[in-house]
Amino acid sequence: MRAEPLATAPAAGEGHRRARGDLARDYHRALVRYLTARTGSTHEAREVAQETYARLLELDRPEAVGFLAGYMWKIAANLVLERARSRANRARLNRLVLVASEQEQSAQSPETLLYTEQQLRLVEAALERLPPKCIEAFVLRIIQDLSFKEVAARMGLSERMAKIHVARAAQACQNYLDAAESAGRRPK
Repeated sequence: MRAEPLATAPAAGEGHRRARGDLARDYHRALVRYLTARTGSTHEAREVAQETYARLLELDRPEAVGFLAGYMWKIAANLVLERARSRANRARLNRLVLVASEQEQSAQSPETLLYTEQQLRLVEAALERLPPKCIEAFVLRIIQDLSFKEVAARMGLSERMAKIHVARAAQACQNYLDAAESAGRRPK
């Protein structure tokens, strides 16, 4: 009796994988067009589409087959937002580093120097609370300006995990900076 469900399980799993593959083939052009419009880059759109398919393949729930198309579009939209946030975080942190180095080269007002120092302390405090791999990936990518591929190779991770670690660190920094900014605007 137990042998029968085991014999049908691989076929069911294969059917779900096939359904996801069919979905990717059926919607690929439309998805890439949609993502190109959202990202402004065909290259990035193709990358996001591939990551979307990878996430769909991770889905191992037979009951999900009925809503795979909707799930695929939602994954793609979320990935676009995630990448946009990551770029914004990186740009903000790069501006902080640039401002700090510019201020070292030229004398600024004491208030500006204090503000920059406070911002950098907030970034440091945010990073200190993160796991070591997040910190290392962040420093390699943002401070040392290595590509995600280089970060992954240096850390012995997949490129996807390197991106996740950097995004987690950047988000922590952003949260700290936002919280400090909100606290500074509150009436005393």
